[in-house]
Amino acid sequence: FIDKERRDWPALFITQIASGLTAVSMPAGVGPAFVNFQHLRRRGLRSADATAATSATWAVQGLTTILLTIVIGLFTGRNTLSGAIPTNTLIIVIGIVTLAFCLAMIIAPIRRLITDKYLPLAAVYARRFIDILARPDRLVIGFLGAVILNLATALSFWVALMAFGTRTNPVETIFVFLLANTLASAVPTPGGLGAVEAALTLSFSGMGVPAGIALSATLLYRVVFYWLRIPAGAVAMRWLSAHEQI
Repeated sequence: FIDKERRDWPALFITQIASGLTAVSMPAGVGPAFVNFQHLRRRGLRSADATAATSATWAVQGLTTILLTIVIGLFTGRNTLSGAIPTNTLIIVIGIVTLAFCLAMIIAPIRRLITDKYLPLAAVYARRFIDILARPDRLVIGFLGAVILNLATALSFWVALMAFGTRTNPVETIFVFLLANTLASAVPTPGGLGAVEAALTLSFSGMGVPAGIALSATLLYRVVFYWLRIPAGAVAMRWLSAHEQI
């Protein structure tokens, strides 16, 4: 989602490795976005452009995950999606946020601060964001990359289950993994730590996998996709800093 003259392929690849280090200090998804933003600022993009490119990546990845989960869920015929989203809690949270915003707008100094300082910045960002998403060629490549990323990650868990002698339907495994991992990643702990392990273990136990194997596969997956990324991310972050790429 950035112009060709701003791209540095080796540095872009290394920033994705470096995001593994930020996973231990930031909620899931926030760390990679922070690293990407800092790198794009170093490449000369203005804050609004860097934020828009980072947000576009995040939006495409999130939307792809949701669509894949729904489509695969329809084909598998599983009703795991039903009741997975706490509707009442979601409505309460939205109501509280809306009420807090309305109360803040009643206070004149806060209202002036929002309308005079932050709304113009939001308008500039929104224009950049729309301009980026208005490029069909970039959107197609972005969605394709997000599909590959989601499927490869989900199938890695399927491989982890097979490592402990358990074979499951790969399509159902992808569905249950995407659903459990996505919901657990929303928990504001570094990299969804604790929530992801619990969600994956419980979800696959409910799918019929023995609890011990589900836990073992989950821990193996997290070692490879979470813990081993930390030292690799530290090395990548040092390289980026030494070459002034972040």
